Amino acid sequence: MNVQNIINKARRLAFVDDTQYLNTDWLSDLNEVYFDLITTIINKVWENYFYDIYTDNLNINQNEYIFKIPTSTVTWMNKIKELYIKYSDTGDFVKVRSISESSLENTPDYYKINQSEQTPFFYIADNSIFIFPEPKNNVTWWIKASVSIIPPDLLLTDEEIGIKIQRQHHKVLVYWLLPYIFTQRWMFNESINANNQYENLKNDLVLKLGERDLSPCETYLPNLWYYE
Repeated sequence: MNVQNIINKARRLAFVDDTQYLNTDWLSDLNEVYFDLITTIINKVWENYFYDIYTDNLNINQNEYIFKIPTSTVTWMNKIKELYIKYSDTGDFVKVRSISESSLENTPDYYKINQSEQTPFFYIADNSIFIFPEPKNNVTWWIKASVSIIPPDLLLTDEEIGIKIQRQHHKVLVYWLLPYIFTQRWMFNESINANNQYENLKNDLVLKLGERDLSPCETYLPNLWYYE
């Protein structure tokens, strides 16, 4: 389903038309629902479920690189998983170690100049990554980070591919919209029932999505000592 299909189905189930509950109102509520599902998946399924590769240029004598400011229309980084850097066009990528600023024995300015390019490190403050040492050259697209992300809000014109949850689980979005409209219409029993149905569908979504990914799991060989 695309966004309009989801809204239309919720509208049918709630027995309202497009004059009683406008598309703009539906969309506002839908994005609250969408964000709730995204955070549930990140917290209960896997924080890397929504994932991307971030790249940027290295600029000479610049060690601070600012994240995109989070907005409802911009995909933004939730967490940096790995960071790699290449200090020259002909060099190799080097993994950048994450540290806490408080662990530094000298001032950051010292490490901007004196830290080895073979053992770089970074820390995060505010909306910025601080990289040490600072580059001595301009290098295009040689910051690379694997990051977990928060997708942007949905738009009324978004097609199915723009909804970052599998198609078979789009009904979760439908049923979580219903309590909004039922509550607005003072239909509290219907709202409670719809909310319960949403929670059941959300739990099923967490279970099904968890089955698709094995990366957080570990495999052990059986202990066969008693057969020896």
